[in-house]
Amino acid sequence: MVSVVSFSWGGISSLFAAARDPRIKVLAEMDGSMRYYPGLVTAAEDVHPEQLKIPLLFFAANDMSYIENLDNYRGPSNDRIGRSVLNAWTHGNLLTVNMLGMSHPEFCSMFQRMKNAATFAEDQVADYGREDANASYSWVALYALQFLNAYVKHEAPAKAFLARSSDENGVPKHIMEIRYRPGSFAETMRSAARTGEESAWKAFQNFAADSMHRYVSGEEQMINRLGYAFLQEKDPLSAVALFKVNTKAYPDSANAWDSLGDGYEATNDVQDARAAYARSVELNPNNEHAKGELAKLRN
Repeated sequence: MVSVVSFSWGGISSLFAAARDPRIKVLAEMDGSMRYYPGLVTAAEDVHPEQLKIPLLFFAANDMSYIENLDNYRGPSNDRIGRSVLNAWTHGNLLTVNMLGMSHPEFCSMFQRMKNAATFAEDQVADYGREDANASYSWVALYALQFLNAYVKHEAPAKAFLARSSDENGVPKHIMEIRYRPGSFAETMRSAARTGEESAWKAFQNFAADSMHRYVSGEEQMINRLGYAFLQEKDPLSAVALFKVNTKAYPDSANAWDSLGDGYEATNDVQDARAAYARSVELNPNNEHAKGELAKLRN
């Protein structure tokens, strides 16, 4: 087994290597450029992040932290145009750590050893000093070590370390934000949904009970996307099973109820579709889609 730890342009290079060399089983990246240059990943043609099943630890600088929310980031050049590689990392476990007080150069150990910090003042994050960056770097090193011990050596203490909150591990506040997405989540939910609502709900509950999943975000959106994928595949019953999971898990989400209305409508269940759309409008009176569907179903 080969694990690769890299920084900046080394990060995108290690991605290319992992896509082409099956010996590479684990990746850890310090603000790797694959995040900022998805166009280069697309141009490689034989590099498909959505197909990789290896675990990835990605430390991100507190810079452009909204990229994954845009999903299809459009920067100043074609090299920066394309779908977020981190969003596409759906088959391998992904642990993303946003280092709030670190700029891109501060992930480099050589930068940490430079004495003339004033020369690089423009690279520092506002309200964070050099001591903050140095402390943050030490936590980057520790989390990287624990990640490798967990996924390369399969050490239980390392897995327990990753599963604890950063506060429980002694990380000072305002240093890091951790997000985790297990690669198996999407397929687990899809498989469970095919056998019905009860199975899908149980799969979600099992997922929520894992302490590592305290760092997971975006489950509602992912389940919603999986549900619409079932609608496109002409499997509305599986779609409804997933949409109902979302309304149970997120009962105050207008979007979850709106999607459930779409699912019921696809199964020709007009009565339940009306009820779901009505609940969505109750939660969000500005939901024009749900109001439109309600008007259509009343005719």
